[in-house]
Amino acid sequence: MIEINLIWVLALLAYIAIFTILILIPTLSYKKKHNDFSFLRTFPFEVMADKRFDVILLIFAISSFSSLLITIPLFAEFSSFAIFNVALSFFFGLSGILVATIFKIGTKYIRPHLYLSTFLLADAFMSSALVCLHLFLNFSAKNKFNEGGMTLLFAILSGVICVLSMLICFNPKLKNWSQLEERIINDEKVFDRGKVFPLAYSQYASILIIAISYILFFLSLIEL
Repeated sequence: MIEINLIWVLALLAYIAIFTILILIPTLSYKKKHNDFSFLRTFPFEVMADKRFDVILLIFAISSFSSLLITIPLFAEFSSFAIFNVALSFFFGLSGILVATIFKIGTKYIRPHLYLSTFLLADAFMSSALVCLHLFLNFSAKNKFNEGGMTLLFAILSGVICVLSMLICFNPKLKNWSQLEERIINDEKVFDRGKVFPLAYSQYASILIIAISYILFFLSLIEL
């Protein structure tokens, strides 16, 4: 592992900043026009409908490869973890592209959207599982020298996130994700999503898990 350096700090901060912008700005814009917004029922592609936000998605996708600025130039310093680190960096880069895509492909294209949703949920699990493995291997190497307390803490955290991502993948409510709730308004029968829509909140949860896992991966690259 390496010592904290300027490139590491800038790469991490850049990712956190653009992810925060990706979630906050389109969401706040959407809420001004739709009072019924909720992360539990609104799809990511709906808040990103304004094409002005496409540049945010592009920057986010690019920033998802930012750990390569660390893992490739400092390849030799990571010793036995070098190949694993580079592979994980590419994996998170591809994850960023997947996240950007799920923000653009709506349920109008039902089959592609469902495929992307499946990949997203699986990606969230893989992201957390690989980072968990990386951190535990890192801890195992440091424990020989009675070090790595913080590494173990982050490893346990990533393990909890991994379990949560698995629960999301196997949520039985996803089988009937398109089922609408029936309500009576002014003596008329109306169908809507209700307050909770499984596929919508599962997508947001998966996106958050991927982001947290990436941040934990950044932390696993330095001496803790």
